[in-house]
Amino acid sequence: MNILKLNLGIQQFHNTGHLIPAVLLLCSLLAFSCAKQEDKNYNPDDNGRVKVRISRASFDDEINFKSGSTPFTDYPLSNQQTVSVDFNADYYLTATLTPEPSQKADKNPSTKADIIIDLLENNVKYKIVVFDPNGGYVTEKNYSHQNEDTEGDLLLDEYKEYTFIAYSINSSSTAPPDMTFTNPNVKTLATARVSVPGNADFMYFKKKLTLVANTTNYLEVAFKHLFSEITTKIDVSATGYTLTAFEATISPHKNSANISLASAAITRPVANVTAPVLFTPNPTNSVTTLINSPENTNTTLTVSKITVGEITETNLPAITNLKITPGVRYNLTLKITPNDKYLVHQGRPAAQIGGQIWALHNVGVAINQDPNQSPITSQLHGNYYQFGRLPAVAGPTSITENSNWNATAAPYTAWNTGTELAPVKTATDPCPAGFRVPTRMQMAQLVANITPTNRGSFAESNTHYNAAKVLTSKRNKNIWLVLPAQGIMNTNSTGNEPVGLQNRGSWANYYTSSASSAGFWRLTALETTFELTLLTDGFLQQSRPLRCIAE
Repeated sequence: MNILKLNLGIQQFHNTGHLIPAVLLLCSLLAFSCAKQEDKNYNPDDNGRVKVRISRASFDDEINFKSGSTPFTDYPLSNQQTVSVDFNADYYLTATLTPEPSQKADKNPSTKADIIIDLLENNVKYKIVVFDPNGGYVTEKNYSHQNEDTEGDLLLDEYKEYTFIAYSINSSSTAPPDMTFTNPNVKTLATARVSVPGNADFMYFKKKLTLVANTTNYLEVAFKHLFSEITTKIDVSATGYTLTAFEATISPHKNSANISLASAAITRPVANVTAPVLFTPNPTNSVTTLINSPENTNTTLTVSKITVGEITETNLPAITNLKITPGVRYNLTLKITPNDKYLVHQGRPAAQIGGQIWALHNVGVAINQDPNQSPITSQLHGNYYQFGRLPAVAGPTSITENSNWNATAAPYTAWNTGTELAPVKTATDPCPAGFRVPTRMQMAQLVANITPTNRGSFAESNTHYNAAKVLTSKRNKNIWLVLPAQGIMNTNSTGNEPVGLQNRGSWANYYTSSASSAGFWRLTALETTFELTLLTDGFLQQSRPLRCIAE
């Protein structure tokens, strides 16, 4: 501070009769100057300094999960799409499209939907563009993930609210394209655009941030994928042969996109093209394809060539009417399966339906019993089991539970320590060797591949054994499963006391291994209904028959 100038100022104020205000002004200025000198952390270069970091990239999830739920067991079956076409006379191809469920408790702040978190690879290139409070263009800078410190910070004015836009094509070798303005002479956020190819993995981020003085401001970039990603896996394990060739396309797809930086709204060409599924043999038989398309329910997979072992088929019937939502990651499983038939699996009579192998008898039934009895007798009824428990609590003709009944509900993972997509059998699973209690999704696939009909008369009685649901293969009318209507061993309303047999002869009710805090899933059938239903976990102490699927 220049003391001469202050003295002159005081003299001037004295001459005009304002000495006291001048002295107060001097004290304030001196105090502020001293405070600046005493603040050893103060650095005038920190004003408006912005450090940039990437915290994550995310895909949206198509659905929301309840608080405390388990995504693999609570995932809505309606979001899983399954279509089958003939491969040849001996095999058929089943396509199952499943949105990848979120596995982290995070929410999209704008939609409150669950999101799937990805960690980006190092060196992924991205651009930061800055606009002032009025939307005017200020500056831009290119960065690469994990190299931000060496590439430098953004230097802006403190106390201003800036809008930061970040975008990338998720590449470590190719820089993101430059933005353009609809009017090059008026560079504003509202007129800023960026054009990308249709096969680019475009990611976007937007945030407003008011810069604080005398400190370093941090911009945490949370990218959002704007295009869909489909990972196609070709499963030929049921054939016993090796996949050596696969050529396919996915449509509709657009070959470019024009994205508004203000809103992330996408403008696409009118014309559709196809996205090639570029497959080369690899250990997982999988390939990932980016799809640039508006939300639709008519996405089509066209397989032009597939070679399994010595068999080559071309121009298979198209798999149509798949639903695709932009910004969602999907798993598309293509399974080549022998046509439905009866067989012996692990020494037990079984039926292959829709690529799954199911035991022909309930657990506890002698395997030499005719599984297609008509009329059905008590010999085709199996034991009753509590969820997650190994010992049977009642036999086929029992009307009350035995001493094995347990008032404590088993853990949700008691029969499956894996996931819906990759189940793992446990030591408490009552199914015989080579089989296990099916998951909800596996039971749902069975339901999708059969036509249910009734056998016998549906009427409740403790001695009524001849009612059953017959599940006939949609691909081979000579292949079926018979599920006797055994009813359940029920409990009281709190689940802490058994009350014995209910609904024998009128209700088929079979456990799956899928349970969570939201409840447990079961296959239920009355005379006029046949469906998978969710029941609250307060009824896990109930006992039901079991029908097993091959591991």
